[in-house]
Amino acid sequence: YQSSLEYAIFPKNINSIGQYSFHECLKLKSIEFLGNDNLSFDFECFCYSFKLNIISCPNANIIHIDSKYFRGCPKVISLYASAGAEIQKNI
Repeated sequence: YQSSLEYAIFPKNINSIGQYSFHECLKLKSIEFLGNDNLSFDFECFCYSFKLNIISCPNANIIHIDSKYFRGCPKVISLYASAGAEIQKNI
């Protein structure tokens, strides 16, 4: 919450991000998840992270996305995933 963190890389054993984890991280630009399991984000985990523009999940098999996770973020956030990844969205 309100961290000066700009970039984050999560190891293979992390497969979920909790509610409000990156809430108001005003300098956060990109996040990368190295895990290959199901990847999920909890409610409003990135809200008001104004500079967030890249989420990379190169190894994830399933990615759960909901527009509520990104309230107050830029209108365009690039999601990078492997060609075979299943994107489950509720937008």
